[in-house]
Amino acid sequence: MKKPISLYLLILLLGFLSVGALYGGWSLITDPTGGNLQLPIDFIKTSTSPFADYLIPGIILFTFNGLLPLFIIFSLIKKPKISFLQKINPFKSYHWTWTLTGILGIGLTIWIVTEVYITQMYYPPLQLPFLGLGSIIILLDLMPKVRGYLVK
Repeated sequence: MKKPISLYLLILLLGFLSVGALYGGWSLITDPTGGNLQLPIDFIKTSTSPFADYLIPGIILFTFNGLLPLFIIFSLIKKPKISFLQKINPFKSYHWTWTLTGILGIGLTIWIVTEVYITQMYYPPLQLPFLGLGSIIILLDLMPKVRGYLVK
C-alpha cells in the first residue's frame, strides 16, 4: 500500500519532537542544574518533584521523546518484523508500530500534564504546543489511512 500523506505528516511531527527532545534532554543530562536551557533549579527543588535536579527528567526526555520517535519513524517507513513487539501488541491486526505511536502520543500528553502538576509551573508557550503535538500524534495515528497502511 502507498504511504498516505497523513503518514508523512506524522513522521514530520515525530521528527520535530525527536529533535527538540534530543537537544533538551542532552542539555539537561550534561547540565542537571538546567543552566544550559535557562531553567531555574528552583522549579524542580521547590516543587513536589521527586527529583533533586534535572538529570533523571533529562534522561527520560532524551530516551522516550528523543530516541523513541526516531525508532518509530524508521519503523513507520520500513515496517520491520520484530516478533517480540508484535507478540506484546494488544492490537494484533495492526503492525506494532501503530500501537507504539499511539503510546508515544499518549505518553507525551501525560508527560506535559504531569510536569505542570508536579512543578506547579505553567508555561503555555512551551507546554501548550507539546500538549497539542501529543494530541495531533494520537489523531494522526488514528486516521483511517494511517491505520490502513499499518494493517498487518
